Parts: sequence; C-alpha cells; structure tokens
Amino acid sequence: MSKAAIATLIGSWNGPVGPPGNAVTYVVEFKLDEKGELEGRLSVPDQGTDTSTFSDIQFADNKLTVRMTLAAGVPDVYTATYLNDTFDGVWRQGTPLAPAAGIPVILRKGAYAAQVNVLKLSAESFAMLTGSWQGKLSFPGAEGQIIIPVALRFETNRHAEMVGFMESPSRGVKDPPITEASLVGGKLSLRLLIECRIRCDARGP
Repeated sequence: MSKAAIATLIGSWNGPVGPPGNAVTYVVEFKLDEKGELEGRLSVPDQGTDTSTFSDIQFADNKLTVRMTLAAGVPDVYTATYLNDTFDGVWRQGTPLAPAAGIPVILRKGAYAAQVNVLKLSAESFAMLTGSWQGKLSFPGAEGQIIIPVALRFETNRHAEMVGFMESPSRGVKDPPITEASLVGGKLSLRLLIECRIRCDARGP
C-alpha cells in the first residue's frame, strides 16, 4: 500500500448503521503499530461490544476492502469507494441471518461523539433504581433455552442527568446505554440500542 493511501486512512471514521431511530454507530480506526505497519479495528460504542481487529486491509485507486473474523468465526468484509473524506460502501457478514446484499455503511472521517441517552424517569423511580443490579436473561434458542448473565447500572452523569447501562461480559457486551426505561407497578421495562427488551420484577439490587 502506498504512503499516500496509508496517510488517507490513518485516523478515526464513523457512520450510522440501521434505520433512523434504531441506528448504531460503527467506528473504524486506522493507525500505525509499533513496527510502523498499518492496523485497523472496528468498534460499536452504542452497543458496548468488544473491539474487532481487521485481518486484512487493502486500499488502492480509491477502493477500500477490509476483512475481519469475529470470535464466533463469522467473517466480515467491508468494501467501499473513497471520495471527499468519505467511504461509501457495503458491510457483508458471513451469517445466514445477515442480508445477502450486505448493509450500506457510509463512514466519514472525524472523532466519534457518543450520544447521551437521558432517561425520562420520575425522581422517585430513579431513586429506586439507582445502583447496580445482577440477574440472568433467558430466551429460547435453536438448541434450547439460553441463559445469559447480565448486569444493569443506573446512575447520574457529570451533568446530573439520569442514565443507565447494561453489560454481559460473557457475550462481550460492555455498557451499551439504556435508551428508555419505565417503572410502573413494580415492573421495570427497558430498551437498549442492541434492541434487547427486558422485563423483570423490581425487588432490589
């Protein structure tokens, strides 16, 4: 890869993936490692997923191709055309559940600023929820019931805004924000950017 191509890539790129209102942000970073070789990685801060490193990066004639293999052995390939500090392309995943045509992804150069999801809860409800909660998420799977340990955390940020997060270390999920929450009649309802909905009894942390 030419020095000019590497100079173009180095930095942070980001763009929304998915329909408005339910989109998450892909963040791609390119940099030189200690040996002076180009490396790249993908993260999805909205979902709190572990960072994935690209296994191959090709960029020539304004055409970019990056490849990586996720922990589950699922290959990902992003192909895009570069123009005016923007990559316009398609992300394809090697899983039967992913669209065969891939997912349109437009990446623009610049630092990513995380969106703050302020919860619309009454002071009384938030006081009941504040702190850490441990539990298990159970749902049917192809091979039977799947049980995943999860943790919820409700707190105020530095602007005194009510916020919440979930994590599931066993699934590589770290602090995706809770976008909506309600506590009615002792029942807690949550919505997250990973489109996971949880209902549980609010009996205490």
